[in-house]
Amino acid sequence: MNPEQAFKALLRNNSHEKRDSLEQTISEDANLSYHYAEEVIEGRFELGEEAISQSAIWSYHYAHDVIKGRWELGEAAISKDAFLAFEYADDVIDGRFELGEAAICQFADRSCLYATHIIQGRWEPGEAAISKNALWSLCYAMDVIQGRWEPGEAAISKDAEHSLGYARDVIKRRFKLGEAAISKSEQYAFLYLKQVIREKWTRKLAMMCPCWLYLYAKDVIRGRLPKAMHNKMISFGIIDSENKYVKKYCGSKKYQVKKKAEF
Repeated sequence: MNPEQAFKALLRNNSHEKRDSLEQTISEDANLSYHYAEEVIEGRFELGEEAISQSAIWSYHYAHDVIKGRWELGEAAISKDAFLAFEYADDVIDGRFELGEAAICQFADRSCLYATHIIQGRWEPGEAAISKNALWSLCYAMDVIQGRWEPGEAAISKDAEHSLGYARDVIKRRFKLGEAAISKSEQYAFLYLKQVIREKWTRKLAMMCPCWLYLYAKDVIRGRLPKAMHNKMISFGIIDSENKYVKKYCGSKKYQVKKKAEF
């Protein structure tokens, strides 16, 4: 009889006359040993713990669901899996799991979550991984550093949404490094203007994208753009004639009438 057959036999009848022999067979399999402990005897299954301890996933579940606390025998296996090592620290021991930190620090998401929920402060071993990821650099700056975090800015700057969030929610001012990415997104360019730039315009900034040029014409100049800026809008139109801000600008007589100084 194999472990699965033995498990099913005891699942049907936990008082089976060959229980000892069947348990010995079950104990060879980590998965079935865990399920036997959890579903059949509803408690520790010491005979199967050696097999369970070789598996990260079943060691975690055994500690969480059966032991309901720290289980040192399975920690070596758990420590090699970054996801499970974090979950073990967070859900089982409710504190640092130093044995698993070498695995955790290789991943941006686990490192940021570990710093936020377990260390509850800056965690330098994970910062190299975090700094390569735009989302988790933003989260780390916001939730852990609670301010500007230069190591993550290069990654953040490549993503329009996260650049906006970093400027608006973290540094609370222009994030020049991220403006190239922001300017390529109509949605985030508009939000950046309204939520970050507000009235702090510069012509150089306005010329980065059609959205900002149009709004500069509409809200600042209130008419046709100066020659260099007008020509920049035309060049954007050559690149993308369907851009809605190009169409708004070029389709309105208000922005096509030259001022006297331009004649």
